[in-house]
Amino acid sequence: MNKFQKNFNKLELKITEEEVIEILSFKNKVMEEYDIKELLHLVTPDLEIEKFFEIKGAYVGNMILREELGFKKGEKPGDFDIIVIPYSENTIHFERTGVFEVKLVKPTLKNPTCVCY
Repeated sequence: MNKFQKNFNKLELKITEEEVIEILSFKNKVMEEYDIKELLHLVTPDLEIEKFFEIKGAYVGNMILREELGFKKGEKPGDFDIIVIPYSENTIHFERTGVFEVKLVKPTLKNPTCVCY
């Protein structure tokens, strides 16, 4: 066993789920806005280029409770970690809505399968 393996199970997870969600949302902390280029690709990968260029932007929401979107309270998932809804000049493209659930996992040497937090 090398020195890295000895310390493997002792390393503390130093990033929170909220921080991961922010990173995956491509949020620019300085300007307090989102860089939606990557997020748009996730919800519009099959669009022809003409249709893609009609998209003017996207609503990006983080950690939105299900009841805020009209879903019944108390069911799973309790919140939506990242939600992306593209829009064009005259249309909100609800049919292209993308919802992403973020989970932090930390495998150990004793249990290499992931343990969710």
